[in-house]
Amino acid sequence: MKKALLISTSIILAFIFIFLIWSINPLKPLKEVENYLKPDKNVEIEYIGKDIFFKTKTNSNIGIIFYPGGHVDYRAYTPPGFYLAKNNINFVLLKMPLNLAFFRTNGAKSIIDKYGNIKRYVAGHSLGGIAAIEFAKKNNVEGVILLASYPSKDISNLDLKILAITASKDGLVTREKFKSKIKFFPKNTVFYEIDGGNHSQFGFYPLQKGNNKATIDRYKQLSTIVNKILEFINENSSLN
Repeated sequence: MKKALLISTSIILAFIFIFLIWSINPLKPLKEVENYLKPDKNVEIEYIGKDIFFKTKTNSNIGIIFYPGGHVDYRAYTPPGFYLAKNNINFVLLKMPLNLAFFRTNGAKSIIDKYGNIKRYVAGHSLGGIAAIEFAKKNNVEGVILLASYPSKDISNLDLKILAITASKDGLVTREKFKSKIKFFPKNTVFYEIDGGNHSQFGFYPLQKGNNKATIDRYKQLSTIVNKILEFINENSSLN
Protein backbone atom coordinates (compact mmCIF):
# COMPACT_ATOMS: atom_id res chain seq x y z
CA MET A 1 0.00 0.00 0.00
CA LYS A 2 2.77 2.44 0.94
CA LYS A 3 4.67 1.58 -2.23
CA ALA A 4 1.57 2.19 -4.39
CA LEU A 5 0.94 5.50 -2.63
CA LEU A 6 4.54 6.53 -3.17
CA ILE A 7 4.36 5.67 -6.86
CA SER A 8 1.08 7.58 -7.28
CA THR A 9 2.48 10.62 -5.47
CA SER A 10 5.63 10.53 -7.60
CA ILE A 11 3.59 10.41 -10.81
CA ILE A 12 1.42 13.34 -9.70
CA LEU A 13 4.47 15.39 -8.74
CA ALA A 14 6.10 14.56 -12.07
CA PHE A 15 3.00 15.77 -13.96
CA ILE A 16 2.94 18.99 -11.89
CA PHE A 17 6.63 19.55 -12.57
CA ILE A 18 6.18 19.00 -16.32
CA PHE A 19 3.16 21.32 -16.37
CA LEU A 20 5.03 24.07 -14.55
CA ILE A 21 8.04 23.81 -16.87
CA TRP A 22 5.71 23.92 -19.89
CA SER A 23 3.64 26.83 -18.58
CA ILE A 24 6.58 29.09 -17.76
CA ASN A 25 8.02 28.61 -21.24
CA PRO A 26 5.30 30.08 -23.47
CA LEU A 27 5.44 30.88 -27.17
CA LYS A 28 7.68 33.93 -27.38
CA PRO A 29 6.75 37.18 -29.12
CA LEU A 30 8.42 38.10 -32.38
CA LYS A 31 11.23 40.62 -32.21
CA GLU A 32 9.05 43.26 -33.93
CA VAL A 33 7.01 43.50 -30.72
CA GLU A 34 9.73 45.67 -29.19
CA ASN A 35 8.70 48.47 -31.59
CA TYR A 36 5.22 48.56 -30.05
CA LEU A 37 6.41 48.94 -26.48
CA LYS A 38 7.74 52.43 -27.13
CA PRO A 39 5.52 55.51 -26.68
CA ASP A 40 4.97 57.94 -29.52
CA LYS A 41 3.15 61.26 -29.98
CA ASN A 42 -0.26 59.55 -29.77
CA VAL A 43 0.32 56.69 -27.32
CA GLU A 44 1.67 56.51 -23.78
CA ILE A 45 2.93 53.22 -22.35
CA GLU A 46 2.31 52.62 -18.65
CA TYR A 47 2.62 49.56 -16.44
CA ILE A 48 -0.03 48.64 -13.88
CA GLY A 49 1.96 46.06 -11.99
CA LYS A 50 2.89 43.76 -14.88
CA ASP A 51 -0.15 44.66 -16.98
CA ILE A 52 0.65 46.94 -19.94
CA PHE A 53 -1.51 50.04 -20.50
CA PHE A 54 -1.53 51.58 -23.98
CA LYS A 55 -2.99 54.95 -23.13
CA THR A 56 -4.33 57.44 -25.64
CA LYS A 57 -3.39 61.10 -25.39
CA THR A 58 -6.90 62.21 -26.35
CA ASN A 59 -8.71 61.70 -23.03
CA SER A 60 -10.79 58.92 -24.60
CA ASN A 61 -13.37 57.33 -22.31
CA ILE A 62 -13.35 53.97 -24.13
CA GLY A 63 -11.07 51.09 -23.22
CA ILE A 64 -10.41 47.42 -23.96
CA ILE A 65 -9.07 44.96 -21.39
CA PHE A 66 -7.40 42.06 -23.18
CA TYR A 67 -6.91 38.44 -22.08
CA PRO A 68 -4.03 36.78 -24.02
CA GLY A 69 -4.17 33.34 -25.58
CA GLY A 70 -3.08 30.29 -23.61
CA HIS A 71 0.64 29.50 -23.41
CA VAL A 72 1.51 32.68 -25.31
CA ASP A 73 3.73 35.44 -23.90
CA TYR A 74 1.28 38.31 -23.42
CA ARG A 75 3.62 40.79 -25.08
CA ALA A 76 2.77 39.10 -28.39
CA TYR A 77 -0.47 41.13 -28.34
CA THR A 78 1.15 44.55 -28.07
CA PRO A 79 0.70 45.45 -31.78
CA PRO A 80 -3.14 45.55 -31.72
CA GLY A 81 -2.98 47.36 -28.38
CA PHE A 82 -0.66 50.00 -29.78
CA TYR A 83 -2.69 50.61 -32.94
CA LEU A 84 -6.01 50.72 -31.11
CA ALA A 85 -4.54 53.32 -28.75
CA LYS A 86 -3.41 55.33 -31.80
CA ASN A 87 -7.08 55.26 -32.79
CA ASN A 88 -8.29 56.64 -29.44
CA ILE A 89 -9.08 53.32 -27.72
CA ASN A 90 -7.30 52.76 -24.41
CA PHE A 91 -5.99 49.19 -24.20
CA VAL A 92 -4.81 47.18 -21.20
CA LEU A 93 -2.97 43.91 -21.82
CA LEU A 94 -3.27 41.57 -18.85
CA LYS A 95 -0.39 39.42 -17.61
CA MET A 96 -1.58 35.92 -16.78
CA PRO A 97 -0.23 33.61 -14.06
CA LEU A 98 1.55 30.68 -15.74
CA ASN A 99 0.52 32.24 -19.08
CA LEU A 100 -3.01 30.80 -18.82
CA ALA A 101 -6.02 33.12 -18.66
CA PHE A 102 -8.23 30.81 -16.60
CA PHE A 103 -5.92 31.48 -13.63
CA ARG A 104 -6.98 35.15 -13.73
CA THR A 105 -10.47 35.34 -15.23
CA ASN A 106 -11.29 38.22 -12.89
CA GLY A 107 -8.21 40.17 -13.98
CA ALA A 108 -10.23 42.93 -15.62
CA LYS A 109 -11.80 43.90 -12.29
CA SER A 110 -8.70 45.58 -10.88
CA ILE A 111 -8.42 47.69 -14.04
CA ILE A 112 -12.10 48.65 -13.90
CA ASP A 113 -11.77 49.55 -10.22
CA LYS A 114 -8.85 51.84 -11.08
CA TYR A 115 -10.43 53.41 -14.17
CA GLY A 116 -14.13 53.13 -13.41
CA ASN A 117 -15.21 56.03 -15.62
CA ILE A 118 -14.12 54.30 -18.83
CA LYS A 119 -16.60 52.50 -21.09
CA ARG A 120 -14.99 49.11 -21.03
CA TYR A 121 -14.88 46.18 -23.38
CA VAL A 122 -13.24 42.87 -22.58
CA ALA A 123 -11.46 40.94 -25.29
CA GLY A 124 -9.35 37.86 -25.70
CA HIS A 125 -7.66 35.48 -28.07
CA SER A 126 -8.46 31.76 -28.01
CA LEU A 127 -8.43 30.65 -24.34
CA GLY A 128 -8.26 34.32 -23.39
CA GLY A 129 -11.58 34.87 -25.14
CA ILE A 130 -13.23 32.23 -23.00
CA ALA A 131 -11.89 34.02 -19.91
CA ALA A 132 -13.22 37.35 -21.23
CA ILE A 133 -16.69 35.84 -21.64
CA GLU A 134 -16.61 34.42 -18.12
CA PHE A 135 -15.82 37.90 -16.80
CA ALA A 136 -18.52 39.55 -18.92
CA LYS A 137 -21.17 37.12 -17.67
CA LYS A 138 -20.76 38.46 -14.13
CA ASN A 139 -19.78 42.10 -14.69
CA ASN A 140 -21.05 45.16 -16.52
CA VAL A 141 -19.22 45.69 -19.81
CA GLU A 142 -20.06 47.46 -23.07
CA GLY A 143 -19.24 44.40 -25.13
CA VAL A 144 -16.95 41.43 -25.75
CA ILE A 145 -14.41 41.02 -28.56
CA LEU A 146 -13.33 37.48 -29.40
CA LEU A 147 -10.36 36.60 -31.59
CA ALA A 148 -10.44 32.95 -32.70
CA SER A 149 -12.58 32.08 -29.70
CA TYR A 150 -16.10 31.08 -28.69
CA PRO A 151 -18.16 30.53 -25.53
CA SER A 152 -17.47 27.29 -23.70
CA LYS A 153 -21.17 27.11 -22.78
CA ASP A 154 -24.45 28.41 -24.19
CA ILE A 155 -24.80 32.18 -23.57
CA SER A 156 -27.39 32.79 -26.28
CA ASN A 157 -29.88 34.09 -23.69
CA LEU A 158 -27.53 36.80 -22.39
CA ASP A 159 -27.76 40.44 -23.42
CA LEU A 160 -24.14 40.70 -24.52
CA LYS A 161 -22.84 42.57 -27.55
CA ILE A 162 -20.14 40.40 -29.11
CA LEU A 163 -17.74 40.72 -32.01
CA ALA A 164 -16.28 37.34 -33.02
CA ILE A 165 -13.38 37.44 -35.49
CA THR A 166 -12.05 34.19 -36.95
CA ALA A 167 -9.56 33.30 -39.70
CA SER A 168 -10.04 30.96 -42.64
CA LYS A 169 -6.64 29.24 -42.28
CA ASP A 170 -6.90 28.71 -38.51
CA GLY A 171 -5.86 25.13 -37.76
CA LEU A 172 -6.87 25.29 -34.10
CA VAL A 173 -10.23 27.06 -34.16
CA THR A 174 -11.21 25.63 -37.52
CA ARG A 175 -14.19 26.81 -39.55
CA GLU A 176 -15.99 23.54 -38.79
CA LYS A 177 -15.33 23.73 -35.05
CA PHE A 178 -16.45 27.36 -34.90
CA LYS A 179 -19.65 26.69 -36.85
CA SER A 180 -20.59 24.04 -34.30
CA LYS A 181 -20.37 26.69 -31.54
CA ILE A 182 -22.38 29.47 -33.25
CA LYS A 183 -25.53 28.30 -31.46
CA PHE A 184 -23.87 29.31 -28.16
CA PHE A 185 -23.68 33.01 -29.15
CA PRO A 186 -26.33 35.71 -28.58
CA LYS A 187 -28.38 36.40 -31.73
CA ASN A 188 -26.99 39.92 -32.21
CA THR A 189 -23.35 38.73 -32.35
CA VAL A 190 -21.27 40.23 -35.18
CA PHE A 191 -19.22 37.56 -36.99
CA TYR A 192 -16.29 38.23 -39.31
CA GLU A 193 -13.83 35.80 -40.91
CA ILE A 194 -10.43 37.02 -42.10
CA ASP A 195 -9.75 35.37 -45.45
CA GLY A 196 -6.25 33.87 -45.44
CA GLY A 197 -5.51 34.60 -41.79
CA ASN A 198 -4.49 32.02 -39.20
CA HIS A 199 -4.47 31.48 -35.43
CA SER A 200 -0.95 32.73 -34.62
CA GLN A 201 -1.38 35.98 -36.54
CA PHE A 202 -3.99 37.20 -34.09
CA GLY A 203 -0.83 37.98 -32.14
CA PHE A 204 2.82 38.38 -33.05
CA TYR A 205 4.35 35.00 -32.25
CA PRO A 206 5.63 32.06 -34.36
CA LEU A 207 3.46 29.48 -36.07
CA GLN A 208 2.30 27.03 -33.41
CA LYS A 209 1.78 23.28 -33.61
CA GLY A 210 -1.50 22.36 -35.28
CA ASN A 211 -1.92 25.71 -37.01
CA ASN A 212 -1.96 26.26 -40.77
CA LYS A 213 0.19 28.71 -42.66
CA ALA A 214 -1.55 31.97 -43.46
CA THR A 215 -1.89 33.19 -47.04
CA ILE A 216 -1.84 36.85 -45.96
CA ASP A 217 0.93 38.52 -43.97
CA ARG A 218 0.53 39.30 -40.31
CA TYR A 219 0.35 43.05 -40.91
CA LYS A 220 -2.70 42.68 -43.14
CA GLN A 221 -4.32 40.48 -40.51
CA LEU A 222 -3.43 43.01 -37.81
CA SER A 223 -4.92 45.86 -39.84
CA THR A 224 -8.14 43.90 -40.37
CA ILE A 225 -8.43 43.08 -36.67
CA VAL A 226 -7.95 46.70 -35.62
CA ASN A 227 -10.38 48.04 -38.23
CA LYS A 228 -13.11 45.53 -37.38
CA ILE A 229 -12.78 46.30 -33.66
CA LEU A 230 -13.03 50.04 -34.37
CA GLU A 231 -16.13 49.47 -36.52
CA PHE A 232 -17.73 47.39 -33.78
CA ILE A 233 -17.04 49.95 -31.06
CA ASN A 234 -18.17 52.87 -33.23
CA GLU A 235 -21.39 51.10 -34.15
CA ASN A 236 -22.00 50.14 -30.53
CA SER A 237 -21.37 53.72 -29.40
CA SER A 238 -23.86 55.09 -31.93
CA LEU A 239 -26.56 52.80 -30.52
CA ASN A 240 -26.04 54.01 -26.92
